[in-house]
Amino acid sequence: MSLNGFSGTIPLDILGLPPGVTSRTAQSLSVQAGTSPPASAAFRLEAANTAPLGTFTATIQGTSGTIVHSRSLPITIVDVLPDC
Repeated sequence: MSLNGFSGTIPLDILGLPPGVTSRTAQSLSVQAGTSPPASAAFRLEAANTAPLGTFTATIQGTSGTIVHSRSLPITIVDVLPDC
């Protein structure tokens, strides 16, 4: 099934992570085009203690052949609260 030109399994990339932030996803990210309900993918980001505090914008990008779609991903890094 095709959706907006996408078909099959769509690999996803996370681009432009802030300094000190890494993707800790166990496997490569991908979604299946044209599924119902819409496809989703879970991923985990980890910020080192050297990562600057603030709000940043990364990009999630999916590619199918020559078709590329992307969406902004806001990321906010805050101080860790002490254990209570």
